[in-house]
Amino acid sequence: MFRKAVAEDVEQIMTIIAQTVQEMKTDNNPQWDEKYPQAQDFLADIERGWLYVLEASGHIQGFVCLNNIEGK
Repeated sequence: MFRKAVAEDVEQIMTIIAQTVQEMKTDNNPQWDEKYPQAQDFLADIERGWLYVLEASGHIQGFVCLNNIEGK
């Protein structure tokens, strides 16, 4: 089920991030690294009400930040 993220979710999110960064490195994709994203980035998104997690059996399977800010 999708739900709004809470601060307690950040530890599991950061585990997913670490795994994703390693996979991105094997694909020569430098978009994320050990410097970005950080836990405080996700905490800020939670505070703004933008971060949602997909949870199954008490474990976060994925997450998404939904807002109306366009990147440049």
